[in-house]
Amino acid sequence: MEKNLAEKKVNTNGIIAVAISTSLITTFLGTSLNISIPNIGHEFDCSALLLGWVITIYTLLTSALSVPFGRLADLKGKRTFLLLGIVIVGITAALCAFAWSIWALIILRAIQAVGASMIFCTNVAVAVSACPPSMRGQVLGLCSSAAYIGLTIGPVVGGLINEYFSWRILFLIPVAISIVVLIMAVRILPKDAHESEHDSGDLQGNVLFVSMIVTLIFGLSTLTSNPYGKFFAILGVVLAIFFWKREMACHAPVVKVRLFKDDRVYRYSIIIVLLNYAMTFGVGYILAIYLQEVGLLSSQTAGLFMACQPVVMAIMSPIAGRLSDKHSPFKLVTIGLVFCLISTAWLLFMDENFPLWMTAASLMVQGVGTAFFVAPNNNIIMDRVSRDDYAVTTSLISTFRTLGNSTAMVVISLMVYAVMGKGALADANPSQLTEIVHGFLIVITVFCVLSLALSFVRRAKKTGK
Repeated sequence: MEKNLAEKKVNTNGIIAVAISTSLITTFLGTSLNISIPNIGHEFDCSALLLGWVITIYTLLTSALSVPFGRLADLKGKRTFLLLGIVIVGITAALCAFAWSIWALIILRAIQAVGASMIFCTNVAVAVSACPPSMRGQVLGLCSSAAYIGLTIGPVVGGLINEYFSWRILFLIPVAISIVVLIMAVRILPKDAHESEHDSGDLQGNVLFVSMIVTLIFGLSTLTSNPYGKFFAILGVVLAIFFWKREMACHAPVVKVRLFKDDRVYRYSIIIVLLNYAMTFGVGYILAIYLQEVGLLSSQTAGLFMACQPVVMAIMSPIAGRLSDKHSPFKLVTIGLVFCLISTAWLLFMDENFPLWMTAASLMVQGVGTAFFVAPNNNIIMDRVSRDDYAVTTSLISTFRTLGNSTAMVVISLMVYAVMGKGALADANPSQLTEIVHGFLIVITVFCVLSLALSFVRRAKKTGK
């Protein structure tokens, strides 16, 4: 019996290792190429619009496809989808390294996003399913830490390889990792317990969801830069209303939207995901520009300062996740949100004479706050659903994270428009940029206060489960 328990422990650790490795790969692919965009444009002699799609197509499709794939994975088997996702990501990464044109690169990145979506919706779900509920927070914390490590080292490694070698080499890193992880996953992942042969999923709901997310995120992302952006955003909202009505009436919905209506804890926890990621992503984006344009730092030095936040998040996430298994995750989320509020309120005093060490300190405080928010909050959400819905739930969290990022960009765009009219953020002078940053931080501070209020309300009136 002791031998069986030891074997089970090794297998559990192996499954967690697969989840951590795949979390790192997908986030690395999402950020490592950003700094190489100018070199890619020079090599292929293409427009800025096409270059933008090299990055955008990956983000857009992973956001749109994760939930539909998550529902199918819950129905057909998470292991199958995870293995297929690893294969697709590995093959497309290898082909991207030898891309012969900008269009080939964009198409390969689109296919790569399909594989990444299959990973996003299953890797964490597989790990959480393999562990007892008493370890769920710890697993979520480890996977969050891996994702932050990928986000952190992506630009750093990308910059070094781009500087001394070629952007093509970047794609060979995930190829090597994919091969190792695939071999490990085939050997370690348990076979899917059951598959639904009769339920092929809600096809119309899937189509509605993908259309809704694509139009909504594209519309929000281009709200001030594209004359048709607002129409896409409005169309996304209209599709969201149709999606809600259909899913409420569907017996096997893609997303169990009734949970939003009936479960206050679930509803507010998901909403707080959007608000928190709007804060985290937006602060990182706008401060990176501020430090270079107003602080007069080089891009390399500014990057080191900005790394304070994700590095702290990577260190603290496993700790916060483990604590959420032993203590009330509601209290930990509240503590995390208070830290985030302190950080944004602190940055409100930032001006041209604001010491750099205080900027770094505020980012570290935000890193602690975000770490204490993410894993415990995800633990709360996962506790509201059954194991059969783990894949689609983790996918939904990922989608709301992307919507939060898009919301931050909308707020920044509106601030730029309010201060500069139709001017671009890159053209702002130091005083204008300071005004834009302060306006954005005020909105984000409101987001933090709202998140805290929702956290208190959800705990006070949580439904029993």
